[in-house]
Amino acid sequence: MVKKSGSWYRHTDGVITILNLQKSQYAPSYYVKIAFWLTDLGSERFPKENQAHVRIRLDRRLPELADETTKLLKLDSDINDAQREERLRALLSRVRPILDQTRTVAGLRQLKASGILRGAAVKVAAQNSVK
Repeated sequence: MVKKSGSWYRHTDGVITILNLQKSQYAPSYYVKIAFWLTDLGSERFPKENQAHVRIRLDRRLPELADETTKLLKLDSDINDAQREERLRALLSRVRPILDQTRTVAGLRQLKASGILRGAAVKVAAQNSVK
């Protein structure tokens, strides 16, 4: 992945995957957002996460780990930086198989059909593409 302006991008045939770290405006914490830009629907090289065709927060994608994710991304929790980094890496390793499946639009379709993208925001323009 390539880092640009607070997001990480992976370009593959048909899909740009975006990982974005966003600071909460209400608390000293962050959210990890995962988004997918369908290149057939736009030619952006580094689209912003909030403009992507399919978007979901990490804690919504892994509801069984929502409490752990929230604690790790909450800066005032009692976790030291080394522990936080180690546990975040382990958490993100659970997301990697999902990201590996989303190298193509067909892969996104399979994830949607399996329910893995349940709770994702899908723009109207992309709904037929990921049906």
